[in-house]
Amino acid sequence: MAEKFVKNVVYRCIGNDFNEGVIACGYMPKPTAESNQENFVIGYYSAFLLLSGSGTYMDSDGHTTAIAAGDFVQRRPGRIHTTRIHPDGTWLEFFVSFGKSVYEYMQRLNLLPQDDVTHSGYDITRHRDFDSLISRLRSTREDALGMLLPDIQKLALEMAQPVLVPTEKSTGVLIQSACDALSSGFSENISLEALSREYHMSYESFRKLFKSITGSSPARYRCEQRMKHARLLLSSGISIKETAEMVGYGDIYAFTKQFTKTVGMPPGKYIRQIRENATS
Repeated sequence: MAEKFVKNVVYRCIGNDFNEGVIACGYMPKPTAESNQENFVIGYYSAFLLLSGSGTYMDSDGHTTAIAAGDFVQRRPGRIHTTRIHPDGTWLEFFVSFGKSVYEYMQRLNLLPQDDVTHSGYDITRHRDFDSLISRLRSTREDALGMLLPDIQKLALEMAQPVLVPTEKSTGVLIQSACDALSSGFSENISLEALSREYHMSYESFRKLFKSITGSSPARYRCEQRMKHARLLLSSGISIKETAEMVGYGDIYAFTKQFTKTVGMPPGKYIRQIRENATS
């Protein structure tokens, strides 16, 4: 049985002209064909990121494009368009809307895609960002709505970022940059999802690319680099407790377990072996 999605949308307006002052966002499920929008036209800008489901989009010239999860779809002010869903109960979109004049200046600056439908590099699992924006838009005072407009624009631009198709050269640079990031700052917990977003990739795409180049997943590579640094620290006379803390383990037991698994012996035995080798 398909998951039942809940509609959660917020529409606000800055001033009295809705087409110029609208500021809106939210989750929009469309379970049946009754949700199709045939020859639809609005006076403001709206765009959505399809989180699940599939369907088709037809522009004002009659060109039809298949759309699926991960696609970013624009509904430009004053242009007729049609959106048809596959009525299997799985359609869920997250949309943002803002005024016509805001859209026009963003378009003049070439900030938005020229195509109505593009495949987004945005991580569609980042619902926390969506939830936060909905909550803030719902609770913000009327006289402070203008302060949220940049956040709506920023999210639209992030969702509009296309999936990058890396060349061999750019792939090498990207993976080297990722390796550098994963080989430092061991006392901090790096979010691999956040790291993949820096390269405008979903985590799964980043993980597959990283493993295809290095032979190791990002998580495993990070762990191996941590243990490599731990061996250097222990060899330098740093205590096991301090070493554990310096490579990001607050729990000595967890550090010992991972060190033993990676190196093949517990840290205490490793230290003794280093000392024996030094005196032999």
